[in-house]
Amino acid sequence: MGNDASKPDGREEPPRESSFLAGLRQQTALGWAPRYGLAVAAVAAAMVWRVALTAWVGPGLPVFITFYPAVMAAALLGGLGPGLLATALAGLAAAYWVFPPVGQFYIASPVDRMGLMIFFGMGGFMSVVAELYRRARSKAAAYESEAAVRESRARYRALFEGSLDGVFTLDRRGHFIEANPAAERLTGVSLEQARARNLNIAAICAPDHLAATLAAFEQCLAGTAREIETAILRPDGARVELLISASQMREGGAIAGVFGIARDITERKRTEQVQARMAAIVESSDDAILSRDIEGIITNWNAGAERLFGYPPGEIIGRPFSVLIPPERREEEAQIMARLQAGERVEHFETVRLTKDQRRLDVSVTVSPLQDGAGAIIGASKILRDITEGKRAEAELRRQADALRASNAELTRFNQAAVGRELRMIELKQEINTLCARLGQPPRYGADADEKEHP
Repeated sequence: MGNDASKPDGREEPPRESSFLAGLRQQTALGWAPRYGLAVAAVAAAMVWRVALTAWVGPGLPVFITFYPAVMAAALLGGLGPGLLATALAGLAAAYWVFPPVGQFYIASPVDRMGLMIFFGMGGFMSVVAELYRRARSKAAAYESEAAVRESRARYRALFEGSLDGVFTLDRRGHFIEANPAAERLTGVSLEQARARNLNIAAICAPDHLAATLAAFEQCLAGTAREIETAILRPDGARVELLISASQMREGGAIAGVFGIARDITERKRTEQVQARMAAIVESSDDAILSRDIEGIITNWNAGAERLFGYPPGEIIGRPFSVLIPPERREEEAQIMARLQAGERVEHFETVRLTKDQRRLDVSVTVSPLQDGAGAIIGASKILRDITEGKRAEAELRRQADALRASNAELTRFNQAAVGRELRMIELKQEINTLCARLGQPPRYGADADEKEHP
C-alpha cells in the first residue's frame, strides 16, 4: 500500500470538541480589537453596576466589588493584555469616580492609595493566572484534537485495510493514488505495480465497458456521484464484473480526483445470466411450469400454464393453488408437500386438475422443492403435462383389447364346437365300418374316414 492513512479524501469525519473547547478556540481566534474592546466594555459595565448597587444599598460598598469580576472576565476571554487593560481602566475609574475627592485622579487617603495598589497587583496576578489557564486549556484542546484526529485516522485505516470491498482513489487522470488489499485482489495488480506502470482505470477496463466507465469518471470529477456496473480484465485474462460507487474527492478545496468503492458481482452476474436463460426456457416450454410458496399461494406462472389452464398470470398469481385441484383430491397437495419435506422428489405423479372453465384435465406432475439460502423449504416448483389425450388413447386401446379378447373367446368356442362335431362324425363313420365288417360287407368309409362311400 505505502500511502499515508491521513491523506484527506473528503470522507473523514472531523473530531468533535466540547462546547467549552470550541468557545475557547473561537476566543483565541478573535482579533486584537474585539479582545481589547471586550476589556473596555467589561470595565464600563462594572462601573454602571457599582453605581446601581450604591443607589440600591447605599454607600459603604467595597470599592472594587464589581471591578474584580470585570478584570477576570477580560483576562479569561481576552487574554493577558485585555486583563491588564481592564485592571488599569478599573483602577483609574475607581480613582476618579469612587475615591474621594471624586472627580479627580488624586487620592487623598493613604489607605485608599494602598487599596488601589493592592487592586493593581491582584488584577495583574489574575490576568497572568488567567492567561496561563487559557494557554493550558488551549494546549489541552490541541492535544485532544490531535488525539481525536489520530484515532480517526486509525479507524479509517482499519476500515480501509479490512474492507472486503475494494476501496481506491484516482487522480484527475484516472491513475491510482490509493488501493486497499481488496482492490488489489480484484484487479490482480498491487498498488506498487500500478504506480510503477503508471496504470490508470482505462488500461484495466473491459473494452465493452470502457466508454461508459470513462463517462462516469468525468461525471464524478464534475461533482455527480455515480453507481455503475462495469468490468475489468485482470493480468491473467480473467474478467471481473464490478459494481462501483464513486464520487468526487477534494483536497484543500480543489478537485483532487475520484474516491470509489468496488464490489465483485461476477457470481451475481453469472447467476443472473443463468436465471435469464432458465426464465426463457420456462417461458417457452409447452409444459405448464409454476411455483407456489409454503402457504400454497401461486407465485410464478408461465405461458404454458396459461395455455393449459386458461388463467393469465395477472389473474392467477397470488391465488391459492387449490383452485386448480378438484375437491375430492385436495389432500394430495398436503401429501406432496410432506414428501418434499421428507427429502423426496415427486416425479410423474398422475392426477387430475381443473381448468378455469372447470374442465378436468389428466396431468402428469413433477414437483421439486424451493429452498432458501439455509436449505429450508420455502415452496415448490411444479411441472404439469397434459396427458388427457394419452389417457383417452389408453382407454381406447384398453377397449379395443377387451373387444379383441371377447372375439378370440367366441372364436375359440366356435372352433371347439366345430372340432367336436368333426370328431363325432369320425366316430360314426368308424361305427358304420365296424357294422359293415360284421355283415360281411366292405367298409363304407376308407381308413382316412373321409366321406367316400363304397358300393
